[in-house]
Amino acid sequence: MAMLLHFSQLLGYAVPVAGWLVPLIIWQVYKDKVPGIDKHGKEVANFIISMVAFSAIGFLTMCLGVGFIVIAVVAIFGFICPILGGTRANDGGFFRYPLTLPFIK
Repeated sequence: MAMLLHFSQLLGYAVPVAGWLVPLIIWQVYKDKVPGIDKHGKEVANFIISMVAFSAIGFLTMCLGVGFIVIAVVAIFGFICPILGGTRANDGGFFRYPLTLPFIK
């Protein structure tokens, strides 16, 4: 389930809202049923919130030219990190997403 939790973020490339809604639903449904998934869910939720915040900063700073770089980095991280997280979860490990702010502890 932890692997599915991480990989479900990639649904956002097909259906925009699904990329953050599905992982949050999986986390909430299984956090008391599957051992360890609460830790993964909190990390994914923090990653999603952080990426939304960084995207907003990127859009606000586009007129300065810096925003395009920020948006590009967010897009790259938003694709690669869920794959790394899902792969690590499949191996029984835990992946700490880089550049993630700890909103939920």
